[in-house]
Amino acid sequence: MEIIGYAPVPPTMSELCRATGLHKSTVYRFLQVLEDLGYIAPDAEGRYGLAYKFLDLAMTVDGPMALRRSAHGVLLALSERLGESVQLAILEGTKVVYCDKVDAIRSLRIETRFGQRLNAHATGLGKVMLAYLPEDEVSRLYSGYNFERHTANTIQSLDRLSEALRNIRSSGHGLDDEEYVAGLKCIAAPVFGTRGNVIAALSVSGPAIRMTDQTMPEMIARVKDAAATITGRLSTAPGRFASAATARAGPDPGVTS
Repeated sequence: MEIIGYAPVPPTMSELCRATGLHKSTVYRFLQVLEDLGYIAPDAEGRYGLAYKFLDLAMTVDGPMALRRSAHGVLLALSERLGESVQLAILEGTKVVYCDKVDAIRSLRIETRFGQRLNAHATGLGKVMLAYLPEDEVSRLYSGYNFERHTANTIQSLDRLSEALRNIRSSGHGLDDEEYVAGLKCIAAPVFGTRGNVIAALSVSGPAIRMTDQTMPEMIARVKDAAATITGRLSTAPGRFASAATARAGPDPGVTS
């Protein structure tokens, strides 16, 4: 599990055999058990990454090492300040997986749920986390990928995605400009682990009628500040979940990010 979790690129079975010194049949049996239990998932190339059930296990860890425990108070404060829904998510391959959220107290809020998985290319959260992966890793993930179109604004190609990721690295935040659901917008910022890698992202989501050119600048600043606060909390709470590489994996429907 540690080899898979810390690998910069999800390993193949052959690479796991070399890393562990175990016979291929033994490694295969281990992988099958872990996959059946939902802790790992292979991609189309047969590379293995941690799956979302690993997040469920991590959330049971007592103390400040758990990402959700460290971040939840920040989410509450941000939602109260801006009056919009706030989400925290990790990345699994080409999917965003929600690990915490605070609903807006206002009407016209966005409905998301713990463990929900959305296409990363169409979400602010997903694009922020993709932006801090090595470029060759992004190319590998999206080579031959079917860019599902959710709205007229959804990114439809690797070239457009790469351009968006460059802009995110330059600005330090990402946007979902009605790319998953028409009429809904999102601002997202990265959360860094103790190794300096992005392990999660924080977002504020709301209707386009409230997220306007006038309101967005303050919201962007507050989202970035909140993400930086979570990063700071994790840096004083050393633990493997806080410093683990961003996870990867599979499919699902959703609403927005």
